Amino acid sequence: FRSKHLSELFFLIVVVVTVALLWWNGQVRLVQFEQSQAELGQSLSETTATGIERIIADRVREVTLFVDDFHGDIDRLASNLDDDDLLDQITEQVVQHFPGAFTFTLADPKGNPLLEDIEGLVGDLCRVDIRQFSLSSVEPDGQHLDRIFIHPQPFHYHFDIMIPWKGSAGTGVFFVSFEATELIHLIAAHEVPGQRIYLERTDAPGLIEVSSEGTRNQIDREMRFSKLEEARVGSRLSISGTRWSAVVIPDVSLMDNFRSQLIRQSSLTLVGVIVIGLVLVVFNQREERRRTDAEKALERSNAELDIRVHQRTRELNSAIADVRENELRFRTLIELAPFAIVVIDRAGHIRLASAAAYRMFGVDEGDLLERSVDDFLPEELGVKHIGDFDQDPEPRMLGLSRPLDAHRLDGTRIPVEIGLSPAYVDGQQMIVAFVSDISERRAAELLAAERAESLEQSNQELEQFAYVASHDLREPLRMISSYLGLLSRRYTGQLDDDADEFIHFAVDGAARMSGMIEDLLQYSRIGTQGGELHPTNSGEALSEVLRDLSMAIEEGEAQIEVGDMPWVMADSTQLRRLLSNLIGNALKYRGEAIPEISIHSEFKNSRWEFTISDNGIGIDPEFHDRIFRIFQRLHGRGEYSGSGLGLAVCRKIVERHGGQIWVESRPLGGSLFVFTLGEAQSQKEAAKEF
Repeated sequence: FRSKHLSELFFLIVVVVTVALLWWNGQVRLVQFEQSQAELGQSLSETTATGIERIIADRVREVTLFVDDFHGDIDRLASNLDDDDLLDQITEQVVQHFPGAFTFTLADPKGNPLLEDIEGLVGDLCRVDIRQFSLSSVEPDGQHLDRIFIHPQPFHYHFDIMIPWKGSAGTGVFFVSFEATELIHLIAAHEVPGQRIYLERTDAPGLIEVSSEGTRNQIDREMRFSKLEEARVGSRLSISGTRWSAVVIPDVSLMDNFRSQLIRQSSLTLVGVIVIGLVLVVFNQREERRRTDAEKALERSNAELDIRVHQRTRELNSAIADVRENELRFRTLIELAPFAIVVIDRAGHIRLASAAAYRMFGVDEGDLLERSVDDFLPEELGVKHIGDFDQDPEPRMLGLSRPLDAHRLDGTRIPVEIGLSPAYVDGQQMIVAFVSDISERRAAELLAAERAESLEQSNQELEQFAYVASHDLREPLRMISSYLGLLSRRYTGQLDDDADEFIHFAVDGAARMSGMIEDLLQYSRIGTQGGELHPTNSGEALSEVLRDLSMAIEEGEAQIEVGDMPWVMADSTQLRRLLSNLIGNALKYRGEAIPEISIHSEFKNSRWEFTISDNGIGIDPEFHDRIFRIFQRLHGRGEYSGSGLGLAVCRKIVERHGGQIWVESRPLGGSLFVFTLGEAQSQKEAAKEF
């Protein structure tokens, strides 16, 4: 195709051959389509005729069986035509046995109806058919099935089934009329797109009896076939036992549509061939120009390539200089770092070390290189563990969870923390270890631990002292209280008023001191005599507390709102004491309004948070910390009773349980106490363990 004229000649030959092949293919497909439509029409007429013959045969059999089953009733009706009850009975049986029937009658041997025009449904044509049937049925070879056709009764086209019968009154005809609906449905079921099926009167060619749209009084068209339709009839087949023919007529547009489709397909094919041919011709013509242009472009590219090679060479030299400068900066940074930096290869050898590393390990400059990491760093960074780091080369810290010691050249040990990070040096994967000397911090931690132990021991001694002191003071105080009570009972009213007042002050002071000593004793026992923490149902503990406080709740007419209470890890006795103190305070420090106390819980940050809110007198925010201290009161003894130890006990209980307690002021008045407790196991397991 390098020659322009050869390519154009070839294109012309391809177009001519394509046109010839398309014309031949179109003729073959038209013949095949006509044959297929003719075969389809023949098949449709045969299946329709067979279906109608089966319907007529079924109706004849059903009517014959009916005449046999009700022969006696029909004979009596023929003998007594005025018996309306018997007529109604037979009519009812006809309706039950033949859902498609709409009337019946009896005729004598001459075909004269015995039941005169039942509701005007037996027309003149029906009477003629009855008469002809009667005459043929008495003949030995009478063919009565060919009498069936559609009767054009006004507004009620139908077909009739007539059966001869013999009775005491002689012979006659039993006549049943059926709707044409079943025939319409059969025709509609057999029709296919592009093929219409009709029932035609055999004795009146071209007269339409039934189509898929209905009987001829129902269809919206002429009752006879047009000349064009007669010319297009694809199949006409007489239906045995009737005066009908099954006629199949293809739609006029069927062949036209097929021709149009064939022409469109051929046209598209021809256009496609022409377009492809033109593209090939244009492509061939352009190929030569492209080849020439490509040779010229190659020459220009070679010249440009030379220029770019020189340019890339200069850029590469500049990049090498930058790498060397960055390497120098990296080494300078390592040298100036305040902590030791050691670069280790995958074999466990030290490849690079900072000046701080030489000082830390007590080695002269240069003596660390190529030595094994096992000589200086702990075994967690030894050679045998480097492979583990290669499997998961992610930055990590060593020495946070347990102490690590590095080794100096002289054998001394240094407490260290080590950070590991992967790095690539000269194209090889390395490990960079950042080693920090934490000797001072380790010493500070040991000192803090010693002080904490000492403080814990001091707290225990103070608690023991408080317990012993409060316990030993109870007996002398009890004696003082007894004698003061004796003085009050024996001498009150016998001395002057000042003496009575002094005795009252002494008795009251002794009682208050007894209460304070008892509260102090209970406070000291929280840490020393508390039970073990176990899964506890806080709801049950709360119910017991509310029962104990029921009298105070009723006296104050308090309204208590309780939410869902969880299982927690707690000492059940101390949990009840905690709830009792907080709810008792809400009842005690109430205002003028009816007390409203709300108790709820919520799971937050892996712990249960309990809230107890009230609408009482509230607490000034500046006293939120003070109220949890021992013997701290915000009101005089004349206003509210108590020793000032209740909230201190609450805080000690919560802290023993590993929780926190605090108070918040509510915007509309009152206080909100919040404390946290640890989560128990699942409720089922907790209940089982409890």
